[in-house]
Amino acid sequence: MAALEADGRMTAAGRRAVDEAKSNGMWTVLDGAERLIVPDDLAAALAARPGAREAWEAMTAGTRRAELTTLALAKRADTRERHVRRIVGTLVGG
Repeated sequence: MAALEADGRMTAAGRRAVDEAKSNGMWTVLDGAERLIVPDDLAAALAARPGAREAWEAMTAGTRRAELTTLALAKRADTRERHVRRIVGTLVGG
């Protein structure tokens, strides 16, 4: 951001958008997904199904990141739970 500001490429509207994202948590919501950190709910679901963890680890980093992003962006708990079930079901069939 400092480089954008120094180069004159950060507008006032851009600064407001960044400030809002930082205040509402959207600025960091994908940090775990970017680092491929498996959240507790998904880890528990993977552990509960034989072969699921191994199948998860066999996926490409990009595919895992995409699935983790979907989880991170879920706004409601039931939506997140549905995504966890879908991910695990896809990995082990069912």
